[in-house]
Amino acid sequence: MAYLKIGEFQLDIERSRIINNGETIALEPKVLEVLLVLAERPGRVVPKAEIIEKVWGDVVVEANALHRCIRQLRKAFNDNVKEQSYIETHPRKGYSLVAEVSKETDTKADEKQKLGANSISVAPTNKTGRYWLLLLILLVPIAVYFLPKETGHIYQFNNLTPLTATDAVESNSVFSPDGKYVTFLRDNTNGADHIWWLNIATKEEYRLTKEPGNYRNLAWSPDGERIAFTHVIADENSYCMQVESLYVPLAISSPQATSILAECDDSHYESPQWLDDKRFFVIQHANKQSSVILFNSESGKGKRIFSDTKAKVHALAMSQAVKKLAITILADQHKPRIFIYNIEDKSSEPLSFNIPQKYSNFFHWHPTWDHVGEGFVFSVGRYLLHMNMAGNFTELHSSDSPDLRLADVSSTGNSIVMTMGKADRDIYIRPLSDRNEISAKVVGRSIVKEFDAKFNPKSEEVAFLSERNGVTNVWVEQVNGTKQVSNMPEGVEQFVWSQSGKEILLFHGGKLTIVSLSNKEQVSKPVETDVKITRIFQWFNQTQLLCSTFNQGKHQLISLNIENGGFETLYDGHVYWAQLDEGKLVISDQNEQIFSVDNADAVNITIEKELAPQAPFFLRKGYLYLLSSSKELWRYHLESKGLEYLTRFSRGDTWLNDVDHQSKRLLTSEIQIRQTELVSFHN
Repeated sequence: MAYLKIGEFQLDIERSRIINNGETIALEPKVLEVLLVLAERPGRVVPKAEIIEKVWGDVVVEANALHRCIRQLRKAFNDNVKEQSYIETHPRKGYSLVAEVSKETDTKADEKQKLGANSISVAPTNKTGRYWLLLLILLVPIAVYFLPKETGHIYQFNNLTPLTATDAVESNSVFSPDGKYVTFLRDNTNGADHIWWLNIATKEEYRLTKEPGNYRNLAWSPDGERIAFTHVIADENSYCMQVESLYVPLAISSPQATSILAECDDSHYESPQWLDDKRFFVIQHANKQSSVILFNSESGKGKRIFSDTKAKVHALAMSQAVKKLAITILADQHKPRIFIYNIEDKSSEPLSFNIPQKYSNFFHWHPTWDHVGEGFVFSVGRYLLHMNMAGNFTELHSSDSPDLRLADVSSTGNSIVMTMGKADRDIYIRPLSDRNEISAKVVGRSIVKEFDAKFNPKSEEVAFLSERNGVTNVWVEQVNGTKQVSNMPEGVEQFVWSQSGKEILLFHGGKLTIVSLSNKEQVSKPVETDVKITRIFQWFNQTQLLCSTFNQGKHQLISLNIENGGFETLYDGHVYWAQLDEGKLVISDQNEQIFSVDNADAVNITIEKELAPQAPFFLRKGYLYLLSSSKELWRYHLESKGLEYLTRFSRGDTWLNDVDHQSKRLLTSEIQIRQTELVSFHN
């Protein structure tokens, strides 16, 4: 197996990773390609234009895309801009790889390949041929992203152009009604954002907000004079979502304080969408139930126009072209459904919305109307998609590494703006009640997203989901390094350990597969069942899996026998999350209300804390471990009903992944670096 030795680091090209002192760091495909271009001519300056041409080919990008790759390479090599001991910047010229480069061969790995390991050997060839062959090998695992697409769609543009060029995190770009301007969020480095205004033609930028805040869901009024948005206000004692606004002509002159349109008291309000210059639709959350309210900004009064007692309203999208409101609810284990509300006759009807299998692994579906009101644009994962009103999908664009988020279509239909970038999310093992950040140990470090980590119940191993090879699969950190243990082309949605710690069960594309880790071959076998599984929770003994199903229009929580496919119903109803421990069953529904279940009867558990939205809880030895909306960790005792404060995470982007009650440890995941920018997709 051929390697490149770059300074003190070893580059494994086939697996797209850098190795140093036993630590492995995965590289995104484009980052590896940039490194290979520089490694062809070590010590020499490679012009920026040449790197972009070789790496991106016919796709039109600007220097920002290259800058992002260089930043990630410097992080991987523990290099920095001041020292530049690996990659040197030559202003207005290009970059050079200044570390020593040599070739190595891992003879042991070559022998392993001959014995049948799942890797690919590369035959020696000339320098140029070897580069392109290695590049071809790299692209094989991600070829699914470049399958032939339907051509001729009005939104299948050719150019992808950055609109911003800063190191700040930027997101939530929204066109003005005339399509000339964009408002967006830009972080202020203190965990909060400011709202900014951008002139697309001149690239002029103005900060609109006087004070930073946790803003989201920007929406322009039809006259282009006001912006409404959600403001999340959270501290150690409270959590609140309300709708506020800015008057744009004044804010462009000088940053302004925001005005409250819908104030939170006993209710939370989010996701405003203007109907006209005075009225707007908004999602209201009250008493564990969500509704859509039509609010009058002058009178402050609202009228309910839509509600669903069994599901949570997730997003709104207003089309001025056809005067219809799209209402997205989360159903079937947070899978989305869309209802169309007709403004004229005040009727609502469900829209055919069946997500193709290729994209079923993604959860963040925020619809944006196209410019004529005849369908929707979605940006999910690496894909930009259009869906017509009949429910047919067209792939407009795919990116081989950065995620695409929150697309918005201009009123003329000639361009789409969205956020493009990656979040470097790392996993940490932490003591249960220790606030000392130094005591945290990082797990499976890379420069992409790792999440949903779980302790092996019988060893020190930790398994987690990672996107380091382009598709979400399961990896395990062991004593001798990090190892990929699943290889599902469509990606893995969830996984659970067996009680023995020798197998992992995968949930992918509606199917179940068991992977044995007790031998070097990692044998996989499918689990045969006639029921439609929607989510998995626990593998609570050698043969029983706690999971939810949806069959014949009915939701159930079941105990599934993974050997013969038989099952026992534990609860009838919609279950978002469930935990079973020592005979005690605790569930939460779509409205995130928690219940204790005994003989199929559900008893409400009242916890006087605002829990973090969509955050799982963990049941361990009679204790519930819960994360609050202000990122406090609490422990609730089922018998005594006592509530104990444990710790508070300092970062708002920290999520609780698993709890080891006996060893008093936690697994958390948190974002280290967000590298995002605004891009325009156009001709």
